[in-house]
Amino acid sequence: MRGVGFGHYDPMAALENLLGGPVDWDTHLPMKDARIRAGQQGLDTMPGIRELLAEARAAGVPCVVASSSQRSHVGGWLERTGLRDSFEFVRSRDDVERAKPFPDLFLSAAAGLGLEPSETLVLEDSSNGLRASIAAGAPCVVVPSPVTLGSDFTGAAAILPTLEGVGLARLAEIHAGRGSGGV
Repeated sequence: MRGVGFGHYDPMAALENLLGGPVDWDTHLPMKDARIRAGQQGLDTMPGIRELLAEARAAGVPCVVASSSQRSHVGGWLERTGLRDSFEFVRSRDDVERAKPFPDLFLSAAAGLGLEPSETLVLEDSSNGLRASIAAGAPCVVVPSPVTLGSDFTGAAAILPTLEGVGLARLAEIHAGRGSGGV
């Protein structure tokens, strides 16, 4: 499910199918959401992202979020981590007809910046996000999370273990096709 919207796969319908009947979602969804929020308390960003965003801001390089999650979820994360002001805008599944692995989010984000997708560089952690960026024509650097490590990232411009120590110059090299892909 990582990096994909419910338009592509409906886990609630799949669970009901596995259980052989309906689930009382009005009872279970609030419990699930509360458990997720509790598990997210104290979590921070992946290493290196704060420094990279600060460097981008200082250099006048606009950054945006393009997420298959709902706007309320993305906004909550940005507020909790204090990164809301690091981004020009957010595109979420609420803004497009189709979420990842379809290209709509990245096409919308590029258009919002007044750029062609090929002029952007996507940072992703999921294979569905990578597929969406490729379909949009945007080069993609993948930084796997513990959940996505080991996924198929064929087609990525680079696969990096972390963003720690990765600056704009390195990302520009990768975008230009001059940087080694790394693993």
